[in-house]
Parts: sequence; C-alpha cells; structure tokens
Amino acid sequence: PRVVIPLDHAREGLLQRAVTTNDVQLPPKSEATVVELVKPVVLTLNIEPTASAIRPVSVRLRGRPAEGRTLAGRPRVEPETLTVSGPGSVIARLDSVRTEELTLDHREAGFEATLRLRLPEGVRARTERVSVFVDLVEATRRTLGPLAVGLPTGWPRVWRSEPESVLVVLSGAPDALRDLRQRDVRVRIAPASRAAPNESVGVEVVLPAAVRHRIQIDRVEPGAVVLMRLGDHS
Repeated sequence: PRVVIPLDHAREGLLQRAVTTNDVQLPPKSEATVVELVKPVVLTLNIEPTASAIRPVSVRLRGRPAEGRTLAGRPRVEPETLTVSGPGSVIARLDSVRTEELTLDHREAGFEATLRLRLPEGVRARTERVSVFVDLVEATRRTLGPLAVGLPTGWPRVWRSEPESVLVVLSGAPDALRDLRQRDVRVRIAPASRAAPNESVGVEVVLPAAVRHRIQIDRVEPGAVVLMRLGDHS
C-alpha cells in the first residue's frame, strides 16, 4: 500500500495535514480494507512555487593527465546549458548544473565521455546525461618568483618565515602559463601548521580559480620554511 496526499488546492506556505485511512491506496484487485491507522501521522509540508531557469553545465574534474600532458582548455560540453525546473528556492540557489566526476588520471590524448547529471532533489532537466569533449596538449614549464610567503588567515602578525620568499615551478598549457601574472599567485604557510618558533613548516601555493584546471604546481623551492618571530634572526 502507499499513501497519496492530494495537493491540488494547497496554497503557498506551511501545510500541516493528518494522514487518514482515505489516503491509503491498496494494490489493484486487493480485497483488503483499511480500517484504521495504528500510528496516526501528521505531515508538515512547505508549499512553494515552482520555477524554471537556464543554467550552464559544470564538469567536475578529478586527477591529472599523464606526465607532460595538460588540458588545452575547459572541456567542451554538449549541451552547454540546460533548462532546469523545480522548487523556486532551490532554483534560485543553483548557479550551475553539475555532472558526475570525470577522471583525467593517466590520460595521454583527448577523449569524449558521457556523464550523468547530479541534480538537487526535486530539480528536473530535459536530459539525464551530457557529452563532454576533452582536449589535451603538451605541457610546458614556468618558474615564478621570488614570491613572498604570507601567513594563514587568523595568524597574529608576529611571525615571519625564513626564507621570506620561494620559487614556484608550474606546468600546464602554454597560453595559460604565458598569461599568468606573478602577482596573481599567492604563497602562504600551510594553514594546518603549528605556530612555534624554529618550526619547519610546509607552504601552500594558491592559483587563480580560473586557471586551476589548466596549471599544476610541480614543486616549491624550498619546499618548507622555518617560522621565526619578528625581530629574531637565524
């Protein structure tokens, strides 16, 4: 058996309704009869208008291509946008239609894949899958620096690093590396580090979000720095 609650005349807002025996539907040709509900249930529903909107399709990438290869650009998606419909509040928060993850590990050449959509509950689109086309090119390298090492958010400004700057070696698509400005790359002490004098800690490189899928961080020189209090000398 199943319970069916008619909402034909429901109005926008909060709706509370008790489930009755009349709401219980038995299988066809069943000779049983619903006499009473052993445990009465009251449903609380939030009724809101539906909405539709056009949203871009966003491909979730994972892993790295084979050594010496990198993404030529963002994967091409067909269709690039989709019309989605569902609860108005959910559609308003939905900035893109995301796909399942696409793995790049060990890929040496471009490829095509069909990916399922990952839609929020209650949201619908006219298709369940999209086609994705990935193009890979030979990666090149570029060294940036010296780049000043900053402190993690929330750390008191009584610390400095020794050395105070590092070199960052990057690899990726030639045009992405060429256009990358040194001032757009940030280096800071790894947030999980313990603040203690003379402590050797790792550093974290933060690339602009727009190029993270096309540029990889090969190494940082040196790969660790020593924490010093301002005024202290090594």
